[in-house]
Amino acid sequence: MQSAHPAATELRSQLASLHVPVDRTTRVALRVRVSRYVDETKRLGWTPQRVIVAVKQIAHDAGLSRSGGASIGITTASDPARTSA
Repeated sequence: MQSAHPAATELRSQLASLHVPVDRTTRVALRVRVSRYVDETKRLGWTPQRVIVAVKQIAHDAGLSRSGGASIGITTASDPARTSA
């Protein structure tokens, strides 16, 4: 499933070019791209669930597999592996 949204194309491209470990600058840029995509889909009236599914699909299309965010240095507030730096 390929999304034709410009923000989706940018996000997919950045995800496809990720190198581990992900540095701080890359994490910030990735967060900006994800936020841009979320904002674009919200303007289109997408539900949060639809956006989440779409972001997961974009990541899959970019060649990422599900293995836990900590492996590429991306954590969420609820991630037990998150440590304060």
